[in-house]
Amino acid sequence: MDAIRQYNPYDCSMRDIRVATVQFQHAAGDKAYNFGRIRHFVTEAARARVEMIAFPEMCLTGYWHVRKLSRAAFEALAEPVPDGPSTRDLLALSRKHGMTIGAGLLERAPPPDGGVYNAYVVAMPDGTWAVHRKLHVFEHPNICAGNRVGSNGGCNRTDLPPIVKQILILCGFRHAP
Repeated sequence: MDAIRQYNPYDCSMRDIRVATVQFQHAAGDKAYNFGRIRHFVTEAARARVEMIAFPEMCLTGYWHVRKLSRAAFEALAEPVPDGPSTRDLLALSRKHGMTIGAGLLERAPPPDGGVYNAYVVAMPDGTWAVHRKLHVFEHPNICAGNRVGSNGGCNRTDLPPIVKQILILCGFRHAP
């Protein structure tokens, strides 16, 4: 038997978990500041033995200011998932605190797509991750409608662990493909 228990969709056992949601005032376009706020709230949540924490849509990049950005400034905020600095930082923070963390950002898709998406990343303590791209977008004229949800880049919602599905529901992405 593996040291790490594999996700089994047929396992109906249940246990209580402590969950937190956070709403905070982001700084427009200041990913370092916004990640600092996430780190602060995760550290506080870890003291309270939280296992899963959900942050707002586009909280790493900022939200409402995006509409007024030039195409170049808008695209400059985007980064790849999972290889971008924000996802790597979320994964490291998740490992450090043994907590599943969900947070939103602008994702730059790899070529040939290359589009920019309003994405929500879920980082798990074992190093796995999931991403959902918002379907109904209006934040910027150059933002792309979502086409991806799943763990480690997959496109199948059924492969997501239940804890990830709960974060997506908490964050209003319950209508994911």
